[in-house]
Amino acid sequence: MKNLAESNEDVKINKDSSHKGKKSTLKKIRDFTVNNGRYLFFLAGISSVIFAIFRCIYVVPFIACDYCNHYECPLKYTRTPLLVGVLGYMAVFKADFCTKICPFGTLNHILFKIRMKISKKTYNLSKHKTLKNIIMVLKYSIFLFAIIAASLSMRSYLLNPYGKNRAIAGTYIYDIAVTAILQNARIALVILGLLGVIFIARFWCRYLCPYGTGIETVKKGYKLCKSCKSCKVKNTNKKSNK
Repeated sequence: MKNLAESNEDVKINKDSSHKGKKSTLKKIRDFTVNNGRYLFFLAGISSVIFAIFRCIYVVPFIACDYCNHYECPLKYTRTPLLVGVLGYMAVFKADFCTKICPFGTLNHILFKIRMKISKKTYNLSKHKTLKNIIMVLKYSIFLFAIIAASLSMRSYLLNPYGKNRAIAGTYIYDIAVTAILQNARIALVILGLLGVIFIARFWCRYLCPYGTGIETVKKGYKLCKSCKSCKVKNTNKKSNK
């Protein structure tokens, strides 16, 4: 009986170790795919990102690609399938969009790696509270402005989905002839973000990108919701009352 019990334990141990081995192999494949896949996304998407930065008439690029009638931008036809593909990739490989998929995020990563080859010295923003507060105000001001611009864009499209000037009316700002100023402001912000990489890792992604701020806000909200546990308490109370 002892021999039988020992053999059963050995079988269990072997199964557990093989299961762990499979898990570690899958994790290695996943990590390799995610870490190197970012460069494929970078090569495939950086040209569209640069085009959007310099030419897109919208304050927030990539929002109105499907119904824009101003440029023969490739994203006009590929944005929706790309979005579906990226969401699928994120779900399967559990990849973070900003660090592992976004072409501009990868550009920030490459630039910071080059900068670290030149000098290992880093700049700690938390030591300079005044500067940090100014940057944080700028960060959320850009985010708020982007939300308003994107909302007005969708509103104008829904009110006039087949109008000739639906793309022009997308921001409401175009009509008061300051689109060129806003485009230049966007380019200046992008240049500032890239220069910021000299001092702080992923400066653009962390402090200036409205998409990055949006994703960060959702993540923070999700963490707060998860840590709250009030829903769990309510559910247990309901079950106990039944």
